[in-house]
Amino acid sequence: MQTFSSLPAGRWRPLAALSVVYIVWGTTYYALGVAMRTLQPVLMTGRASSSLGR
Repeated sequence: MQTFSSLPAGRWRPLAALSVVYIVWGTTYYALGVAMRTLQPVLMTGRASSSLGR
């Protein structure tokens, strides 16, 4: 198994970037699932609109 220190210079950055994307997208979908189970649709729509600045 390779570690970050054993990878060639510059090779670990794309792997780290993909890891961040996977974590961010995963938590987004998890949060949407929680919101759909616990919040009313009108509150969820209002919260999404206010966070986007509309």
